[in-house]
Amino acid sequence: MTLAIRASETARLPRGRDYVVVMEGVPEYFTKEQTAACLHMLCDSFPHGWLVCEMNHPSMAKLSDKHDAIKNTNATFKWGTESGEEFAGLEPRLRLVSEQSYNVEMRKHTLRGRLFAATVGKNLNNRLAVFRW
Repeated sequence: MTLAIRASETARLPRGRDYVVVMEGVPEYFTKEQTAACLHMLCDSFPHGWLVCEMNHPSMAKLSDKHDAIKNTNATFKWGTESGEEFAGLEPRLRLVSEQSYNVEMRKHTLRGRLFAATVGKNLNNRLAVFRW
């Protein structure tokens, strides 16, 4: 099934309201081109809405075989971004509202979180970004 076929399914949803779309654990498995097509479909299907998206750094794509959640599967990370602005650049109607590194939050709660955020950097691991269109 292609993204174009899936886009036709959105025509059955009610219009005239904001939608919140959550893409947690999704974009990193798509190529950059597939992600752009998905974002175009989303913005074409609804006049406006919110996108809450988990994002990974590009280096995560190189480390798929080491990632604890997927190293024993056939899955691989395809790409990542260094910032939400880079992600928003794939679809001109998308605007970055906020972006927060999980490391920034985790350093408040654990020693491991503080060490990871201090040594590796706030954007290397997953980030939560909110977009509006």
